[in-house]
Amino acid sequence: MSDINKADKAVEKISTYLGYLGLLPFYICLLLSQIVNNEQLEPHSLMVSIQQAFIFYSAIILSFMSGTLWQKETSKKKVKLQLLSNILCLIAFACLLMPVFYALIILPITYVGLLLTEYLLRFQQQITASYIKMRLILTLLVVLSHVTALLLWY
Repeated sequence: MSDINKADKAVEKISTYLGYLGLLPFYICLLLSQIVNNEQLEPHSLMVSIQQAFIFYSAIILSFMSGTLWQKETSKKKVKLQLLSNILCLIAFACLLMPVFYALIILPITYVGLLLTEYLLRFQQQITASYIKMRLILTLLVVLSHVTALLLWY
C-alpha cells in the first residue's frame, strides 16, 4: 500500500470519527432537556435554553457543511454551488431568529437538500462511496434528532 493511499485512509478514518462525534451535541441536548425537565430545574439557571442550544448547534453545523460545497466543483457550475452554499447558510441563520418549532422543521429539510446536492456531485467529483454512505447515515441521525426534539418538546 502506497504512502498516499495510507494517508487517504487515515484522513477518511479521522473524518468518519469527527463526523460521528459531531452528533454528540444533538443527542446531549436532547438528553439534557429531559434531565432538566425531570428535575424541574429553573430554565433561567442556564444562559440559553437547551432548545436554543440545539438550534444554534444545528445551524452552525449546517453552515459548516454548506461551506464545503465551495471546494467540490471547479467548472462553470461553481457559481451555482457557491450561491446554493450561501442560501443554505442564510437559511441556517434565519432559523436562529425564528421560533424553535419552525427551526426544527426547516433545518432537517435543509440537511436533506444538502445531502442530495452532495450525492449528485459524486458523479462529477472524487467523492467516495464511503463518504456518501457516512453522510447518509449522519444526515439520517441528525434528522432523527430533530424529529425526536419535535416529539419531546411539542
